[in-house]
Amino acid sequence: SGDILVFVSAHVYPVDEFWLERMIAPFEAHDDVSLVYGRQTGDEDRTAFSEMEIMRRWFPLNSDPDQDHPFCNNANCAVRASVWRELPYDELLTGLEDMAWAKRAQELGHRLWYEADAPIVHLHDEPFAKTVNRYRREAIAHKKIFGHQKMSAVEAVGLFLANTARDYIAAVPRRRLLRNIAAIPSFRAAQFWGSWKGFRQDGDPTGTLKRRFYYPKGLTPKAARLPK
Repeated sequence: SGDILVFVSAHVYPVDEFWLERMIAPFEAHDDVSLVYGRQTGDEDRTAFSEMEIMRRWFPLNSDPDQDHPFCNNANCAVRASVWRELPYDELLTGLEDMAWAKRAQELGHRLWYEADAPIVHLHDEPFAKTVNRYRREAIAHKKIFGHQKMSAVEAVGLFLANTARDYIAAVPRRRLLRNIAAIPSFRAAQFWGSWKGFRQDGDPTGTLKRRFYYPKGLTPKAARLPK
């Protein structure tokens, strides 16, 4: 019966007591805001190092009050109830139902807001097979939502190597390399094996969102590069 619907995963907890206040503030200040999603981080002792790196990439420290792409995550988000009644989730998707919703909302002119100051800690402690299946399901859904694209075996291996190398480099100054020397390639192998399996079925996300999901910062797929 409320005006704002708040979504959180069962595997999260707020960083501070101001989380909810900051999450709903954009709705109160701006009538055109339909969705707000907050920053996510992991637990240094329980979250895989590579997953922490993914969160740093997906959830930057600076807010975006009017983002131009439909990325969001319903592990930490809020939606205006009146819009939700018109646009419920597509429950037939194998994953990424939040992003499918955001895409439809943007196409109808709704405003999406990323609030970096409403952070939560997201705990992922999955075995290898479950991580593979998660990324496979998300890749299948990604193709259905955004259209046709493939991830070749060569691209998957290249992304595995690139992301593993970036993780190793990032782990050195944090003194976390030795404790993660096996866990990093294990996680990245699960990620890109699952993604490759999902993308093998016909489908194709947009280049921008594919980069956000899979490519290390600064690395761009050939198909998305501008001609010189």
